[in-house]
Amino acid sequence: MLKLVFRQILRHWKGLLPILILWIVGGIWIAKNKNSILTTLARASISPPGVGEQNEDKAYEILHRHEQDVKEVRLDLMQKACSSLPLKYRGDAELLRPHWLERYKDWNLQTNPEIPPGPEDVVEPSQYWRENRAAVIAALKDSIDATVYAFEIFPGNSSRKETIIVAHLVEKYARAACLDSIPMLVYGDYLEYLEANARNKIIAANKNFELEYPAKIDQDLFILEFLKTNGNYSDALRRFGGGAIPESRKACKGRDYRLACISFPDAQDALRKLTYIAPSAELPQIFLSLGRLHLLKDSDDHFRRSANYFSGATFDHGTEKEGRAGMIRAYLGLGRNDLAFEQLQQLSLLFQDKGRTDVEFRELARLVLTKIGRLKDADCYADLSDLPVGGRSHCENVNLK
Repeated sequence: MLKLVFRQILRHWKGLLPILILWIVGGIWIAKNKNSILTTLARASISPPGVGEQNEDKAYEILHRHEQDVKEVRLDLMQKACSSLPLKYRGDAELLRPHWLERYKDWNLQTNPEIPPGPEDVVEPSQYWRENRAAVIAALKDSIDATVYAFEIFPGNSSRKETIIVAHLVEKYARAACLDSIPMLVYGDYLEYLEANARNKIIAANKNFELEYPAKIDQDLFILEFLKTNGNYSDALRRFGGGAIPESRKACKGRDYRLACISFPDAQDALRKLTYIAPSAELPQIFLSLGRLHLLKDSDDHFRRSANYFSGATFDHGTEKEGRAGMIRAYLGLGRNDLAFEQLQQLSLLFQDKGRTDVEFRELARLVLTKIGRLKDADCYADLSDLPVGGRSHCENVNLK
């Protein structure tokens, strides 16, 4: 039988060879583009609304598939349970279990502070999380599915009595299930929807919008101006960041899914948009964030940008200390020790004791003074924990001049 098949292949190889090549090439192409192909097929099967549009009724229907299953679940306790054990801990888990008094105080299902929790109210963190994880995952999946149809569900009938921001539900369920990376992705999609929706409304009001403003940067500015008073947009931008900008790359570890740790361009884009739409009182804090963001990149261009942003934060009394400290770090990165020393002098004036008891100032002073060769003075700013008992004679009259 095999010999017969083999003879037939040899006889018709000219016709079979193109088919074989086609299958190989097609298989390689499908393997490389499987994600986009599956996405296209999925979208074709679910018929989502157009870009920047919504189907609120369909989204609301999906959200309520498993709503009752998680109605009584304490999501805050589940979220707290996620951090009760270290991510890579390999020791005895019993050593990290909360003491009975701690469980009585912090791990109980009683929500009324005036009623003491009974024995049935006190839970074991890991056990409570495992018992309710399946229900929370199901609700999370429903909320993610709902974002295909709508991100904002407004009151419309007797069953929809309040506004629902679907991204907030995704975040709540995801953090309870210890899936902290998901909210960032969903808020990114939410921002894209809000911007697309704003574009649709602008074009509806001005049919020649894209002809009058062909440059993308001009269109983006119009969209930001349109969204400037939209509280949901500014809130989504902040949540998209996933938290404060870390002090260094070393801080990006474990379950830390801050945008700055994952995608520098997206983090920079989100902060720049905030500088345009945020009230002027919030700008110094945003400048601080942009300065810290550029400090994460080890290049002269980023150090220069960092120094400029930190400089913008020094004009506000509430952020001046952090701004000048950031400028010192940026100038040290550039090798401009002279400018770093000037900022150190200015920073010392902001402390009543010239910064002698401030931990960060002592660290910066030690770095700068060492760089400019004043090693004896730098020794006066050693770590407080390393200082021997008693004062140092050469440090009594040290000054930053």
